[in-house]
Amino acid sequence: REEGALMSKVTTLMSKVRSGNLRMKLDDRLALAADPNTALEILESLARAPNILVRQSVALNSSTTTEILKRLADDPDPTVRLNVVQNPHTPPGTLEQLADDPDAFVRLTVAISPNAPLNTIRFLTADRDGSVRGAASANLAARTTVVSPPPFIAVFERNKRKVQLE
Repeated sequence: REEGALMSKVTTLMSKVRSGNLRMKLDDRLALAADPNTALEILESLARAPNILVRQSVALNSSTTTEILKRLADDPDPTVRLNVVQNPHTPPGTLEQLADDPDAFVRLTVAISPNAPLNTIRFLTADRDGSVRGAASANLAARTTVVSPPPFIAVFERNKRKVQLE
């Protein structure tokens, strides 16, 4: 019931925006920016909003297009850029760009991102900030660690080959 009411509110808000009524409360703009069902043209408009909180919400929205995410990666506010890193749909090239961000927290977020390409993580292991270097090194180690099979599996495999040869 609560979810239906929220959907109805979002639908009403989208109708207002489509009809040219851009005057709405911050809470309403935030609701639209965060809702994955918000139409792309509205997310596009909200991505240009003067309010940082609205742009942050658009950056985290799972329906935000890669084009919008690329543009938000150049946002003057580091928290918007940080949210771009956290969006699972951010393209690898954008994560690579943000690995060279002037803000250490943005770079740190890239360093721990499971979506960042390995070459980007390797780049961050030489970052000027120790926290970023450490996080990148830990992420790199976790991704490149080869887990050996337990010894009994190796013995089983060896014995299986012997049986096949006999």
